[in-house]
Amino acid sequence: MNTIVVGLALLPVVILLLFIAWKDRRDPEPIGQIFKALLYGTLSVPCSLFFSFIINKFVVVLDTDSLQTINDAFVTAFWGAAIPEESAKLLMLWLFLRRNPYFDQRVDGIVYASCITLGFAGVENIMYLYGNLDDFISVGVNRGIFAVPGHLCDGILMGYYYSKSRFSKRFKFFVKPLIWIVPVLLHGIYDFILMSLSVESNPVNASIFYFIFIIFFVWLLKFANKRINKLLDKDYRF
Repeated sequence: MNTIVVGLALLPVVILLLFIAWKDRRDPEPIGQIFKALLYGTLSVPCSLFFSFIINKFVVVLDTDSLQTINDAFVTAFWGAAIPEESAKLLMLWLFLRRNPYFDQRVDGIVYASCITLGFAGVENIMYLYGNLDDFISVGVNRGIFAVPGHLCDGILMGYYYSKSRFSKRFKFFVKPLIWIVPVLLHGIYDFILMSLSVESNPVNASIFYFIFIIFFVWLLKFANKRINKLLDKDYRF
């Protein structure tokens, strides 16, 4: 049972890691650096929990087990999930890249940010599946299709703006805040829509939120993929 649960939790992480490796196939990063970034990603989980504790203590009291209104969904999506999680990932990305000699191409920022994000997503997935053992298969499949790719998209965009702040000569002052703002905003919107589904009792409104979520999710996948291709084009332009 334990092997099946962990395997199901990590399968989407492995698939998406292979996707990132395929995107970076022309000049791949050292395998040791990839595993190191994944390790940093796992460390972002306790860091995120610490940030959540600080937020809950000094900013806003969160009750993630009792969402009753759309406002509850909004506050929890951003303060309970997007802000602490993306802040933790960014801290780990900064610690990993600040003196890293292998960060020598634009796309490397996306590769390493993606690895850190997937490290986080892997641990989070294991926690979710063990918290839902009675229904772990459906939870694992659902999170494998939506949650883990959603995390990856946030990581891709964090890495994209991190690389732009490193390699672009213009507008660095305006780009640097986007390293944090864009992933937090998109992560928060993603969670807000899903949490709104859980508190919406009107089936018509719930259907609307579900439709919005699918549209947003497809757009997010396309937007993130375009950002990877944009940096690849700049790195390998002849």
